[in-house]
Amino acid sequence: MKNKFSKTLVMLVLIGTLLVALVPVSQVFAQDEELPQEITTEEDERGAGVTRFFEGVVRRMFAYQKSMITYLDNTLAYSDRYVEQAQSRISELQQEGQDTTILEDALDQFYTFTSEAEQALDAANALLRVQTGFNEDGTVLDLEAARDTVLTLEEHVSTARSSIAAAIRAVMEGLQQYRETLPVEE
Repeated sequence: MKNKFSKTLVMLVLIGTLLVALVPVSQVFAQDEELPQEITTEEDERGAGVTRFFEGVVRRMFAYQKSMITYLDNTLAYSDRYVEQAQSRISELQQEGQDTTILEDALDQFYTFTSEAEQALDAANALLRVQTGFNEDGTVLDLEAARDTVLTLEEHVSTARSSIAAAIRAVMEGLQQYRETLPVEE
């Protein structure tokens, strides 16, 4: 009984809320006189504000790209330690007489993908050194050039990120395949 009553109460509250939401609070009429008849490209107060807005957006995008490039550079630097550990483990497994060709292939794929990521990051770091459209502080000097720089940086960062992800995926798949080839101990 109590459960049926609470369901009914909740339903009534929802219906009441819906009805209140449907009632218009005030009427809005468009007035054609206040709308601009044509869009101008002249630099006025509104145009300067829009320009400052987009300069801020591009500046923040540039800062984000710089931080992503630093992060990806560090990720690749740390990957060297893990590769050394993987190579030593493969050597141990070979000394035990196990077939490690799957792991070696995965490691080769890892090297291929990380070299692609390094190339993309090298190109991105070269762009960061030039900073076309920006000053040393990251402030936008030329909006068009800064926009082109940010878009090119995004391409390089995207390539590096996808290459690093593919490298990790290759290693994980190689490990999975290797585990499947191991005999099951009971």
